[in-house]
Amino acid sequence: MRPDPDRPDAPLSRTLQLQCRALASVPHEFRGVSAWLNFNCAMIGQCDDPEDVARLRADCELARAALDGVLPYFSLVSDLPDYDPVAVEWFRDCLRQLPGQGAPFLKTGEMLHEIHGAVAEGSGHAPALMTGLSRYITDTLAPEVATLFDVHSKALEAQERARLS
Repeated sequence: MRPDPDRPDAPLSRTLQLQCRALASVPHEFRGVSAWLNFNCAMIGQCDDPEDVARLRADCELARAALDGVLPYFSLVSDLPDYDPVAVEWFRDCLRQLPGQGAPFLKTGEMLHEIHGAVAEGSGHAPALMTGLSRYITDTLAPEVATLFDVHSKALEAQERARLS
């Protein structure tokens, strides 16, 4: 937990705590966006109706844009201008405690970009890429997500205890 920069002896301000809680929800957002993109890419191969395919491709583009918006949170150097630097550092401290230090989120994003590109080009490689992604998510990303949720939970509980004392 980082102190309030205006009062080094005080626990985090309520505003900073709320920002930390918002950042702690980012992994949920990442999982939702990646599932949406993966599902839409998988469904394109199942559709025969051109209108359905067009809708799925449009959804894929939206999911890809949302993924690009959420990925910078998992970089230890990206600029996050909407958050107080103290809250950003808190989130990055949580990422640094992970075995992969957030890298599996970035790797999953790269793999989703690759799948998206294969689907957009009409490449036949998409199913094999999706199989690889599923394996990676199960073996590498899922444990990283579980650990991050645990780290966040403990850090948020510590903030709340400090605030109440």
